[in-house]
Amino acid sequence: MFTSFPETLRKYGLQADVRTIGELYHCMSRGLVSSLGDLFDTGKLLIVKGKRDIAPYTLAFFNYFLGVETEGARTLDEAIRQSVSFNTWLEAFREQAEKSQWDFDESELVERFLDDVLRSSSVEEIARKLSGEDIFANDDPNQEDLGGGVGGRSPFADALADYRNLDIDEILRRMEQVAKQQKGPHSGGSHWIGTDGISPYGHSGRGLGGVRIGGAGRGKSARKVLGDPEYYPVMLDKVLTDDTIDVALASLKKIADSTVEFKLDIEKTIEEGVKRAGVFIPYLKPITEDRVQVMLFIDNGGYSMRPYAKTVTSLFLKMRRRFTHDLKIFFFHNSIYDRVYRDEFRRDPAPLVRIMKEDAAHRVFIVGDADMAPHELLARYGAIEPREECELPSIEYLRKIAERFPRTVWLNPIPPRSWPFTTADYVMRVTKMFHLTPHGIAQSIEYMNRKASER
Repeated sequence: MFTSFPETLRKYGLQADVRTIGELYHCMSRGLVSSLGDLFDTGKLLIVKGKRDIAPYTLAFFNYFLGVETEGARTLDEAIRQSVSFNTWLEAFREQAEKSQWDFDESELVERFLDDVLRSSSVEEIARKLSGEDIFANDDPNQEDLGGGVGGRSPFADALADYRNLDIDEILRRMEQVAKQQKGPHSGGSHWIGTDGISPYGHSGRGLGGVRIGGAGRGKSARKVLGDPEYYPVMLDKVLTDDTIDVALASLKKIADSTVEFKLDIEKTIEEGVKRAGVFIPYLKPITEDRVQVMLFIDNGGYSMRPYAKTVTSLFLKMRRRFTHDLKIFFFHNSIYDRVYRDEFRRDPAPLVRIMKEDAAHRVFIVGDADMAPHELLARYGAIEPREECELPSIEYLRKIAERFPRTVWLNPIPPRSWPFTTADYVMRVTKMFHLTPHGIAQSIEYMNRKASER
């Protein structure tokens, strides 16, 4: 069993011999390996000596145990999709999904596959377990970044930190403080946003209950290494990307809206009526219902906005799946006139006059660079597309949206320092604008929640 595994490891540049197999057998005899995921994690602890070994180890493991051949494949995702093991799993998954009527995203199938086949229970038993509360209590969030955070064997290589008893909001607040101080990449530690350590933020590490930033979870962590050889801190003030969606999602989760209705309190009405000798005065009781309605308007017309449009759509669709919010998505080109579109090809128009009849409690996110010719925003009949030409200038439609839906924000991928030199300066006069970053999204949610409390 596994006798040729060391040969595969050496093929990928890792040091391994028969003793490696002996150590794996020893762990198995102790009952620490009962699944492929357990084997992956155990092998990682025994074989990986530093950050540079994570990617080759993952490739070697995938090749030997899952039959994933990376030669000739452009990406690891592509190699996995071509493997027999993935397609066998996919057939069973689709059958189960059809029976259970699951709604799933095709682009996430590789992640689901790796989650399933590499599910592990052994890491906590193998590693020495440290208290996340103790690490937090003894850590200085304002520590200066002196560099030198990558390379060498981590002092926590055999450790695991448990942050599950800490409030996730507390972890996110601490992460913001750390991000302000961080200047470069870090690996193997317990403080910085980095990799291969026990910090509660980063990826490819061993921090239970933390925040994954960049890369993916266990078993998928090396995919980030392969795609980006530079380990870098993922800052909250960098423009939104696929890697920072989870952080932004945590902010969107904080959207709060409570609708209060009053219903007849039958029990109290009868009770008090009996006391009054049959004089029944109706008593009402408040019923609070959490209900969040979101409208998303995305500029996907120009080349510069296309990558952001895809990422933002993905973010809000994840929001809908996870938090079951009422979400409507519309598309536009450069600015909003008397219509927007229900489809990304902008073929199915949705008249703005109808949208304006929606509940005023909607949270409205407009996503665009707000960078256009001034006449497109300020002039009558100024639309770049003839079918959208109309008597009112676009700035007036934006004003109408902001007046109808007080909780309207504009998310802009262009750095704020450039806004005064574009038409964004005019847009900011009618609606609140934030930078399209995890931090900017968090600020926009705080703004919306303040608006809600003013009702």
